[in-house]
Amino acid sequence: MSDDAIAKKVLSTVGQIGLETGKEILKEGGKIGETIISGQELLGNIKPMTEEEYKFKAEEEGKKSDKEMSDLRQNISSGRNVEGEIEEVRRQREQEEKEKEERILEEVARQREIEAMELASLETPGNQKRSAAKMQGVKGKKSAPDPAAMSATAEFKGKVD
Repeated sequence: MSDDAIAKKVLSTVGQIGLETGKEILKEGGKIGETIISGQELLGNIKPMTEEEYKFKAEEEGKKSDKEMSDLRQNISSGRNVEGEIEEVRRQREQEEKEKEERILEEVARQREIEAMELASLETPGNQKRSAAKMQGVKGKKSAPDPAAMSATAEFKGKVD
């Protein structure tokens, strides 16, 4: 086959693929169109407001906005006691700090009591000689380390036996 015949065959095949794809797109688009819900279907039997209903609704909205405006004006005219609020916040902070300090002091006192109890339990009759020796600075007899176990880096001053 020649190059022209191959090119024509490829183009015709691509055209057929495009035609089939277009048909499939139209089918799927139709399905999508069928599933779309119109506003009438969605909202159902909602009827438009009559002139009387519209006027009544507008009056209610007007009354509501007037009430909100009067409340705002009253709050602005009466003002806030900012200094009093600041003092209240300061008192609360100081009280919290005092409570925190008291908790810390209680914790320290409890720790000291625990340490005192531990110290008292260490000084039992069997340990009195040992604790007395510690207090006087008397140390037990020290044994010299085995020279064979020591390294050859001359850790001792002087001559080793």
